[in-house]
Amino acid sequence: MLGLLKNKIKAALLPYDPKAQAFDRFYEELLQSKAFPQFFKIPLAYNLLSLREEQFLEEILQRNRTNTVVDFGCGLGLARAKAKDREAPWYGIDFSKVAIRQCQEQFPSENWQHSYLPERLTQRCDLLIAIDSLYHPPMRSRQLWLKKLLSQVHGEALIIQNSKEREEFLPINGFKLTLIETGQEFHERCLALEKFLLSEDVKEEKRHLPLLWATIERENNSHLKTRPKRMIALYEKITS
Repeated sequence: MLGLLKNKIKAALLPYDPKAQAFDRFYEELLQSKAFPQFFKIPLAYNLLSLREEQFLEEILQRNRTNTVVDFGCGLGLARAKAKDREAPWYGIDFSKVAIRQCQEQFPSENWQHSYLPERLTQRCDLLIAIDSLYHPPMRSRQLWLKKLLSQVHGEALIIQNSKEREEFLPINGFKLTLIETGQEFHERCLALEKFLLSEDVKEEKRHLPLLWATIERENNSHLKTRPKRMIALYEKITS
């Protein structure tokens, strides 16, 4: 009962959350940008993925095209945009109302939820996807979040995430864990983005879309400076 009340209070306060509001402003500018799609290719999504990460995502989506998918921290719908010939329900969850509204417009037949994560994740799924969405909880509670997420999964879970150490992803009872390091490919992607940020089109847009490009530049500089490990983590349910 206490947990349910806590979740209701969080849901009521969500429109006033500073982080959610910041994401809303960022996505609003992104959707106005003409330069953005030149580099990111999929204009309705902000995810800096390496080629290997994109290929891995597409392969898993194809393998699960007849299975229920939950997209945890869906943003503007990168994963759904890459999912071809869907034959099963898709559930996307994000705490940005702008992102959810855009997803609803682009894929109206799917199920989109504006909520905190992962408290509202009650839909059991065959495939869970989480791309750059596990940095929200503090480190000490990240494993708890991961366990909550996987408790709803009876197939597999794909997580693509920066990490400081491999140990941030630990084996969870009942799941086989496969970790693939993609740090070098991700670094090369960041170098390409650094070059793109110097283009005339981006310089022009910085004048009227300052939050968008300042955010992207700040994040990319951080990636280049810290060289975080980049992981593809695949959790596969063990069935006997």
